[in-house]
Amino acid sequence: MTHEMLGVACRLFRTEILGLCQAPWYRSDIFSVENIMLFSSTLIGAIVGAVVAGVIQYKISRQQFEAEAAVTEKQRLEVERAKAFKITFQLQSIMNSQRDLEHAIAESFTEAAAAGLGGWPSCLKVKPISGLPQGSERFEAEDMYILVAAGNPVVSNAASLLANRWSSMIEVVKDFNRSREEMSSDPDLFASAQMHGLDWISPEARERWEGKVITLSRYLESFHSALKTDIAEGEKIAADLGKTLKAYFKDPNFPTLQGGQLLAPDRLPRS
Repeated sequence: MTHEMLGVACRLFRTEILGLCQAPWYRSDIFSVENIMLFSSTLIGAIVGAVVAGVIQYKISRQQFEAEAAVTEKQRLEVERAKAFKITFQLQSIMNSQRDLEHAIAESFTEAAAAGLGGWPSCLKVKPISGLPQGSERFEAEDMYILVAAGNPVVSNAASLLANRWSSMIEVVKDFNRSREEMSSDPDLFASAQMHGLDWISPEARERWEGKVITLSRYLESFHSALKTDIAEGEKIAADLGKTLKAYFKDPNFPTLQGGQLLAPDRLPRS
């Protein structure tokens, strides 16, 4: 807008004001001190009222936000605790299955020794192992992420590797069972051995089975040793897992695994 246009606008505005002041309805007391004070007090009251209403509305909104945030935080915590329990129970399942397998192998050795068969090759002392899990435990990435969030991805990786090894171990034992059952089905091998000892095995049976017995015995001894190592590793993982989850949830009573058993069962979540 140019200076000339601004000047014209100002003159027109002044003319309008003067015209209004000279109109028949104009009263000279409209701008009296009383009216000005009344107007001022009304305006101030309106402003103060608006401010107070705004403050109240802000507080209400803030309280609602905090309440909703608290509910959301509680829900998040419940979801995370559920995932933590799921991981713990899955690890417990693996650890107990490992112990069951080791117990079955050790019991076979004990029974063989009691029967005077301690000198037999190991694969002939261990019977086919029953009661293997139908499936293996698999840790879900979305569950294990909680361990990353807790600052311990190492225990997440270690637990996942343990689960993978256990899955492989199940297949290894199944292979052993198949080979061991094949040996049991040969009467020349087991009937003679059980009745008279290994020296009474016929030359034909010995030739037929000797290499397989040696190979299968080494196979058994290898996975039995690996099983013992994994049982010990599982204990370390369980201790590390428990420590991590206790710190993350700030709950010193969060259940921990020891020897495949849960400690502090009274603190398990209730439905």
